[in-house]
Amino acid sequence: MAEYKVNDAALNIAQSVREAGQAVTESAVATYERNVAFAQSTFENGVEVLKSHAESARSLLHEQTERTQDRPGGCASCVQQRDCRSGAQHTLCSDNL
Repeated sequence: MAEYKVNDAALNIAQSVREAGQAVTESAVATYERNVAFAQSTFENGVEVLKSHAESARSLLHEQTERTQDRPGGCASCVQQRDCRSGAQHTLCSDNL
């Protein structure tokens, strides 16, 4: 009878340790999934912000170029510049600086 109680207690302890280990594992997996979702969301939001800034810069450059070209006789101090990264041609005018 005493041996049965010892075996039963050992089984209860083993079951408790297994359940605790399982809970820790599930918590770690849930934390990992939240971290991955956060990192992905942060990256995607950053990309969207960069796209927005790039579009704003393009729009501003286009507007400035149109203003320069709309002047009668053009601008004597304008310089053409090529962006080494994108290959796009830009007009810079010291009158607008």
